[in-house]
Amino acid sequence: MNFFDKIPTNTSVSPISKELYLKNDSN
Repeated sequence: MNFFDKIPTNTSVSPISKELYLKNDSN
């Protein structure tokens, strides 16, 4: 379910994208 759990933290994903993902996941 957690997409970012499958990839290294802050490697191929920008912090902004991760933030948006976390915000969408919270709502």
